Amino acid sequence: MLGQTSADSGIPSTDWSVLAHSVSGGGPDRARAIDNIARRYLRPLRAFLRRRWRLSDDKADEVLQSFFCAKVLEGDLLHRFAPERGRFRSLLVASLQRHAINLFHRDRHRDRVGADVEPAAASSEDPACAFEREWGHCTLDEAILRMRRQCEAEDRLDLWEVFDGRLLGPALDGTQPLAYEQLVRRFALASPLQAANLLVTAKRMFARVLRGVVRESIGSDDPEEVERELRNLIEVFARRA
Repeated sequence: MLGQTSADSGIPSTDWSVLAHSVSGGGPDRARAIDNIARRYLRPLRAFLRRRWRLSDDKADEVLQSFFCAKVLEGDLLHRFAPERGRFRSLLVASLQRHAINLFHRDRHRDRVGADVEPAAASSEDPACAFEREWGHCTLDEAILRMRRQCEAEDRLDLWEVFDGRLLGPALDGTQPLAYEQLVRRFALASPLQAANLLVTAKRMFARVLRGVVRESIGSDDPEEVERELRNLIEVFARRA
């Protein structure tokens, strides 16, 4: 399960009641539900374990495999979640931490994960911040992927190229923004002003897509909840700036 999802940054939509029912059932619905949860949370949870106990990726994955089997597949974690009590990911992290501590205590005297684990140094990144940061990256990755696919489906690669060349590439890779004159030549535009207008349209499109991803990730259509999550996303990356 974990090996198949580690490279997948997608954040699929979630209806917690449907997921809980699917996990408690059987057949393909159960398998899809578990895969849904794993794809959503694998990267952030691995980052949390690595920062909290200095685990390697392999050891972190061993703990995650045990956690998913004990708490998601066989346990009642999904059924215990109530949206009004807070974020699901907060419940998930707290449950993972308890599970990992119990696992390490059990295996302390065995030649298994836990025998050589140690808390992260005080100067290292806070584990909760590591989780939120990786969660933020997953959210942005999914929004970027969806925007590109939408541009391709609507035959609007000009919007994608302008967005990527002027904003995305420079922000993610540190490249120089493409000059508007280059975009004019590439897409046979009338003027740099038209290229600038395309960028405005692309930014609005990305904002809509990002809001959609956030709305799905928190399982709520409440505008205030969505805006709160967007502010949290901004704060997460501001702390790393």
